[in-house]
Amino acid sequence: MGEEKLVIKGGHVVYDGRVVRADIEISSGVVSRVARSIGGEPSVDASGMIIMPCSIDVHVHFRGLKQSSKETVETGSRAACAGGVTAVLDMPNTDPPLDTVEVLLAKVSEARGRCYTDYTLAAGYSGDLGELEKLLSIGLPAVKLYVHELGEDRREVADIIREAALACARHGALLMIHPEARWLLREGEAESPEEYCKLRPLEAELEAIRAVAEAITPLAETPRVHLCHLTSAKSVSEALKLREQGIPVSTEVTPHHLLLSLEQAGAECKVNPPLRSIAEVKGLQEALAGGLVDVIASDHAPHEAEKKKAFKDSPPGLPGVELTLVLVLDWALKQGISPVEVAKWASKKPARLLGIRDKGEIAEGMEADIVALSRGEYRIEEKSLYTKAKYTPFAERTVSVRVEMVFKRGAMVFERDVGVLEKPLGRLLLWDGEKLRPASWSLEKPSTSSQQPP
Repeated sequence: MGEEKLVIKGGHVVYDGRVVRADIEISSGVVSRVARSIGGEPSVDASGMIIMPCSIDVHVHFRGLKQSSKETVETGSRAACAGGVTAVLDMPNTDPPLDTVEVLLAKVSEARGRCYTDYTLAAGYSGDLGELEKLLSIGLPAVKLYVHELGEDRREVADIIREAALACARHGALLMIHPEARWLLREGEAESPEEYCKLRPLEAELEAIRAVAEAITPLAETPRVHLCHLTSAKSVSEALKLREQGIPVSTEVTPHHLLLSLEQAGAECKVNPPLRSIAEVKGLQEALAGGLVDVIASDHAPHEAEKKKAFKDSPPGLPGVELTLVLVLDWALKQGISPVEVAKWASKKPARLLGIRDKGEIAEGMEADIVALSRGEYRIEEKSLYTKAKYTPFAERTVSVRVEMVFKRGAMVFERDVGVLEKPLGRLLLWDGEKLRPASWSLEKPSTSSQQPP
């Protein structure tokens, strides 16, 4: 897995809440020292580069199973590695959906020996509470609910949310919500992003957040709730009302909702929830810059590129796992926002959200999952993407940073001029009742408790 010792020299390191000119010493895959100057060999020259903890992406769709033509854990995790991401949470809306132990075993079997990032999965919920309990007992750290798929009747939807919430509370798992209320979505076909936004209006997002709050507020035990891909500052504000009611809630935005508006969108930009107006985008940016948003995640949801040519027939979803860090860091630097804040959104807070104790920061004793980014002017090119989905709405965009090197537990796993270097080093991570920990790919059952991460 690389040299036993390594020194990364000359970078501008996100360390202890600041950006400092420093060297980083790595011993046996762990950061052993950060100092102004560290001697010794072997060393890597990172002079002038921004050095950050690798990202932890809490929202990816690596497809596989019957959707392997779109992406697999192998291709998706290679793309993640190239983008400075070294741990991911994979979503359950696969084909077939990950709502049974049988499908979990199939997903893990596909990933075993082929995953370049540390890897964990969210459970889906089909209404079979016994099967959900089995998945959580095995150690899946989260349950994902798509509110618009739970039914038309608001009471029925509330019952399903409560059942899943209580199961999450019992196991200390995270309840993840795709917030769109089906009863406010409109029927019809859309020829453009503007028309699609009218079919899936912002009010449906706000209403789903309210429905979640109404369903779980009366419960004696409430789980941690994570609201995915919020598209407006109004949604962030609605989410924060849950906190006022004593529910531990976290919020997430994606780079496409943060940086693209429907007025700027092309045919490939069909996504759920849809892109919003420039005014909503500006409000979302202000909410993020103002500290009201917890994490950045990609919602990497690839399709075959040829199916994304015409908006009307395009399946919803965009790839993004390998571009998220670059896009958000580029935007932040241009806004005068420190890389320290970006590291919080992309690394530190996602690690805490998932209960990963040894990642998310560059600090003594932490795993040496580190990304080095150069400064300059670089153009995003679709042909250079590692994902199977060779398209992005950010094609030809000029950015001011680029991933040059990625280290996983001290081993260089990506270098710009060479590509992904090492064999897959990813580990399966399962929830043991206190934290996410490395587990056997054979899915030996971990111990369980109701404890939650701090």
